[in-house]
Amino acid sequence: MAYFNQFPKTLYTFGNQFESTVFTDISIFTEIIDEVKNTATVYQEYNVIDNMRPDQVSYELYNSPDFYWTFFLLNDNIREQGWPLDD
Repeated sequence: MAYFNQFPKTLYTFGNQFESTVFTDISIFTEIIDEVKNTATVYQEYNVIDNMRPDQVSYELYNSPDFYWTFFLLNDNIREQGWPLDD
């Protein structure tokens, strides 16, 4: 858990608790990703064919199934709605 030592702490109230707890603010990571995404100048539009999995699209675009995570990282729609499913 040493990775999270660099993240700031915040007060957070869990569930029905009345008192706040000091907790690691992991949302800071999202802000960094959004900054990188907003400065990215190279992208390729791609229409996902029904029933294709993220690893298959990664292989088709990059000749490797290992880069599927970039779709979720840089695409707000996929992050909010999930991977496209069949009709």
